[in-house]
Amino acid sequence: QESLEASAKASVELDAQRNSYRPFAKSGSTLFFLVAQLTSINPMYRFSLASFTSLFEQALDKDLNTNNVNDRLAKLTPELENSVLYFVGRGLFKADRPMWALHLVHGMRPDAFLEDEWEYFTGQLIADAGAGGGRRASAPDWVSSDRQGAYSELAAAFPKLVQSLDMDNTGKWKRFATSSECEQDFPV
Repeated sequence: QESLEASAKASVELDAQRNSYRPFAKSGSTLFFLVAQLTSINPMYRFSLASFTSLFEQALDKDLNTNNVNDRLAKLTPELENSVLYFVGRGLFKADRPMWALHLVHGMRPDAFLEDEWEYFTGQLIADAGAGGGRRASAPDWVSSDRQGAYSELAAAFPKLVQSLDMDNTGKWKRFATSSECEQDFPV
């Protein structure tokens, strides 16, 4: 009788421990299917379940400097996301890496995007012809002539972003616009 009670108690404790990791397992599942969707971009972008499982297990085995289960769980998902981002990114063409990063962020944190932002990034946003009286915002001097239409669409879709980045400041943005390594010359 005592062994049955001990077994039932152990079973309840194990279920509680297992259930505490359920959010991490859900995040892992979401990540795996985000990776699997890459084959729609390029059939070469196939990553095996075994390689993903290895990354998942490495994240679980990693020493995250905490003994508290809740603290550990809060650190596990970002650790796995980071591992998957870099692991998969190394297997992609350089031109597809920004797309992968945005796809990952959108899939894991869709609430991090403003209204219409994802649709704009993916080219699905249809501009309202009546917005702004049908007039496009003029592009600053630093914007090349072939990109003025894209800048105007950005300014029309996200006027607060354009204002917060001080994009009318030619001195600040000219170097960025003409740089061959613009990701390193982004104005801060």
